[in-house]
Amino acid sequence: SATPGLPNSSDLTHSGVSLRASWQISPEWTLRSITAHRDLDYDDYIDIDATVLELGDVFVGVRQNQFSQELQVIYESDRLTFVGGLFYLAEDVGSHQEAYADDLVAGVSLFGIPLLSFTRTIDDRLQTRSFAAFANATYAVTDRFNISGGLRYTEEEKDYYRTTSTFYGAPAFNGTFAFNIDETWDDVSPMISADYEIADNIMIYARAARGFQSGGFNGRANNPGEQAPYDPQIATSYEAGLRSDWFDNRLRANLTVFHNIFEDFQARVSGTVTDPGTGLPSPELTVINAGELELNGAELEVAFSPISALSLDAQIGYLDAQYNEFDDVRFPGGTRTFQTPAFSPEWTARFGGAYTLDLGGAGDVVLGASARYRSEMALAIDNTFIIGAVGTTTPVPGLFQDDYWLYDASITYRPNDVLSIGLIGRNLGDEVYKTEGQEFSSVGNIRTAYYGPPQTWSLVFTARY
Repeated sequence: SATPGLPNSSDLTHSGVSLRASWQISPEWTLRSITAHRDLDYDDYIDIDATVLELGDVFVGVRQNQFSQELQVIYESDRLTFVGGLFYLAEDVGSHQEAYADDLVAGVSLFGIPLLSFTRTIDDRLQTRSFAAFANATYAVTDRFNISGGLRYTEEEKDYYRTTSTFYGAPAFNGTFAFNIDETWDDVSPMISADYEIADNIMIYARAARGFQSGGFNGRANNPGEQAPYDPQIATSYEAGLRSDWFDNRLRANLTVFHNIFEDFQARVSGTVTDPGTGLPSPELTVINAGELELNGAELEVAFSPISALSLDAQIGYLDAQYNEFDDVRFPGGTRTFQTPAFSPEWTARFGGAYTLDLGGAGDVVLGASARYRSEMALAIDNTFIIGAVGTTTPVPGLFQDDYWLYDASITYRPNDVLSIGLIGRNLGDEVYKTEGQEFSSVGNIRTAYYGPPQTWSLVFTARY
């Protein structure tokens, strides 16, 4: 259901252009430039409560544009490959938001004054400027043994402005809250790796790297003190694997194992604060540096072509995700390490195949099919109740997705190497499944869930040049 008088629609326009240019200075040295520009316009009307009541109806309009420039210098010799360069990003994002909740305050009085309506408007602007310098080199110690190392320095500045105006239909309680905040973060990220060919068809490797995701601000701050920035999260990853080809390259088998640690990981959580201007409870949805998240897992990829016209493939992934630290004073003991990390299914899999029918001089037809599996997973970080010393592991209804399968198929006609036309069907079983959720219990006990596409069919024309 939707609230009468308010649209329930989305409109997205996205465009971009990029330019790549290379200059071969000498047989060993190359200069390369990559320039890109993107624009996005997005208007979305959402009925969060999904009822005919006006409890949580919002409009979000976003205007985003970004420019990036990368310059690379590349050196290649018999033993050494080197890539170094500079990167610059300028991004501007502005938005206008409106929230309507007349039925939420209906019948509510404050100090004897009735609240007749609720409307909140938000206008904000985020400007990001990012600069990086990087270098990466690979040296062939022998014909079978390579070592690589890299270093990246990043400096990122963000400037955020936001104004929030709230109208209760009672002038005494109306008000506007505005702030402007800026921060700069920098980071040095190293990488080292090595690979060794045991045989002509088998290679093993190991890699260790560090990276960061920059900090930011609470884009949902409606009250003083909520706008505090959050710090970058630091990821340290260790990976090892095997790459192999068998039977004259008709069978490929790859195995990867990994161990990742996220320090000061950024978690989006919800809560309730008191609006100092009105004394009313106000929802807060913010990002905090919660603690430490650990991910361990393995991935197996197999591709097999028993005959030239038939190709089969399979990918199976295992993931063990856990919080080593998750500080949150709202929970018993001030910790949430017992919770299931979001978007971390224990098992994922894909099985697919394609068969090519040779039509002689008329081209060929490719028949394809695949099945995708995902085990149960949490859809939001806030996925259990806060209900005292016991029962804290009780899942919030709707914020977990059970395991499911998706089935796809396609048929593509290729008259030549340039043109093709394909009919593609996705989610042929019309599976109903959720991809993300949000916990808004502080706003009228609302929870939201976002669903994956139903059965869809696409007709795709392709021209390669």
